Amino acid sequence: MGMYRLGAVISYDEAAKIIGNHFGSVQDKLLNLLQLESMARQHPDSSLLLAGIDQKIRELRPVPFTGAVNLKSNRKYLKFVLPPLALLFLLLLFQSHIITDGSKRFFQYNKHFERQAPFTFRLLNPQNTCRRGGTYTVELTFEGRSLPEDAYLILKGQRIKMQQSGRNLFTYAIGNIQEDIAFQFEAMGFSSAAFKLKLMPDPALTDAEAMVVYPAYTGKGAEK
Repeated sequence: MGMYRLGAVISYDEAAKIIGNHFGSVQDKLLNLLQLESMARQHPDSSLLLAGIDQKIRELRPVPFTGAVNLKSNRKYLKFVLPPLALLFLLLLFQSHIITDGSKRFFQYNKHFERQAPFTFRLLNPQNTCRRGGTYTVELTFEGRSLPEDAYLILKGQRIKMQQSGRNLFTYAIGNIQEDIAFQFEAMGFSSAAFKLKLMPDPALTDAEAMVVYPAYTGKGAEK
């Protein structure tokens, strides 16, 4: 509203007096500058007034804004700061994720964060490899304070319900594998990170040796 000058707006002279309360060395120079600027509007062709305005602007440029804060006068408020600092220290000591997770999202404001799941996906397969044409059985379990009742395998854009093979154990067999496969899991509206099943190369015989040992009566020695 202030930028569009809606409502009551203070004058430049009133603003200069307010600034002068914080910067004593600026008030007189700023008022003089405003007076010169007002005179220049009445005499736009006066080079002397324009030169005076430029001189005042150069004098006003090196203004240390940190000087507007009187730290000594704020010491009396330290007693109100100590309880929040103590609470912050306890949170960092025992529940640091409350502070660190929010701070991470605050500083990485242009990055999309997924809603945090109350559990974690754990793939039980020791190796994510398979031979061509073979079958790979995916084994999944969950860890956390709230465990899903159903689990789904996301494979090539399809959402496949996994079979519950035990308490908190879900499986699904992928058959006739012919290429590397990327897959992930979904449960209770949350998605896991992507996993990759790597196809192992077909075994091939590239070299062979034979040791021939003849009967003694042939009189021939052994040869490779």
